[in-house]
Amino acid sequence: MVDRLKAALPLLSDGEQALVKAIFFEELPEREVGVRLGITQSVVNKRKTKILAKLRKIMEV
Repeated sequence: MVDRLKAALPLLSDGEQALVKAIFFEELPEREVGVRLGITQSVVNKRKTKILAKLRKIMEV
């Protein structure tokens, strides 16, 4: 599973990768990520949800 995730991450756009890195690797709260990106916490949450769905779909194959 980890190997599939590592292979899937580069398939994301630069912006998607940055959001994943900030939330899951740097363990920043969504609010802080929003401040960094100049967007609201709710937009960060919506993007995160879409990115996770995209990763799930990529990893199914």
